[in-house]
Amino acid sequence: MASTKTKKKKLDARTQRLADLATKLGADLADARGDDERVRALFDAAVASFVAIEREAGTSKDASPAELGCAEILRDGDGDDVPSPFEIAGADDDEYAEWGDILADAAGY
Repeated sequence: MASTKTKKKKLDARTQRLADLATKLGADLADARGDDERVRALFDAAVASFVAIEREAGTSKDASPAELGCAEILRDGDGDDVPSPFEIAGADDDEYAEWGDILADAAGY
């Protein structure tokens, strides 16, 4: 009889840190809903954390957040192991647009 248990995939340290960042950001965005100043502060901190994770993983010290794909990951996840913070927060279409603009600005796009 086949087991119905699924093994949780072990992620490399970088991916796990990005997944944790995305999960926390999603929860924090849900709590900050309607407070644009707090949302902006969350995105500023998340961008800084994202860049630090990438630098520690050995990416180019000269790469900008945009070159690292920061806004795309912090909006949509990676489609595999890093969840979408916007989906975790339950963002509606208007929030996707508004938060996307704030995030893009925070990441220097």
